[in-house]
Amino acid sequence: IFESIKFVLSRVPELGGTILITASEHETNCYSHIPTYDCQAQGLALNSKSLGLKSGDTMCPRCEKRGPEAVLSDLACIANDALDSIASKADIIQWLWSWDYIMPLDKTKNAVTNNLPAKVKVMIDWQRRTQFKLFGREAMVDEYTLAYTEPSDYALEIIKICKKLNRKLVARCALVSTVEMNAQPYLPVLDNVEKLLKQLRKHEVEGFLGCWVFGAYPGRNMEMIKLAGHSNHPTLDLARKYYGPGAGDALSAWKTFSKGMKYFPTAQSVLYQSALNVGPGLRFSLKPERWRSGVVLV
Repeated sequence: IFESIKFVLSRVPELGGTILITASEHETNCYSHIPTYDCQAQGLALNSKSLGLKSGDTMCPRCEKRGPEAVLSDLACIANDALDSIASKADIIQWLWSWDYIMPLDKTKNAVTNNLPAKVKVMIDWQRRTQFKLFGREAMVDEYTLAYTEPSDYALEIIKICKKLNRKLVARCALVSTVEMNAQPYLPVLDNVEKLLKQLRKHEVEGFLGCWVFGAYPGRNMEMIKLAGHSNHPTLDLARKYYGPGAGDALSAWKTFSKGMKYFPTAQSVLYQSALNVGPGLRFSLKPERWRSGVVLV
């Protein structure tokens, strides 16, 4: 891995850097799919089985002794050494995606403090673990959504520790669309987009990842990034640009859509298997069907 990173960055010196995922996704280390505590008991939306995490599996004695704080940080350490060897100024961004499924918050904070090299930037999931109550049921955001614009309590804890360490911070947050509505180009919730950008600036986030494998359409939402940098009323400016005399109606619609997002059931069954993600590919029926639509990423 050291040689590979060194080779790529030396051959492509203009490359800005690399984003690392070391938990969940594919199994890349002994801890990537093995939780060390009861994550479901902590209020996480999914259990270990549904994530593909295999609690109770054995791992190599070396990793078991070192613990998840060290093992999940290994790749960032290797990448940092590789870039130092060629004096590269590229960024290494350690995404903390699903670290909360592998270990509790105190261990994650310990890893950020003691295991990640000082130059490595940390990327947090902005709204993930936001608690909410909808239609009498309590739930938690476990992906990305434009329904909420402030960082979750969990994200705030990581923000605090990064500021204390003077470590650069990056946010992963929905900006154009959201996981639940993958089939449409962008969500016209401009009020929420403006609030989100203000929150990112308030918490001194250096940058953000606004898309992943979905939600990258260059629509109105992306224009807000530019406008928010030099306008006190970016949403109004955007409405005037596209709707002229009808700007007031556009603002009213955007505000209504933004408020309406709070009533969307941000649950995993909707996130991954919703008809909203299938769009025109969904087979409609006038009778109740027992089958589920395909997974969003398939």
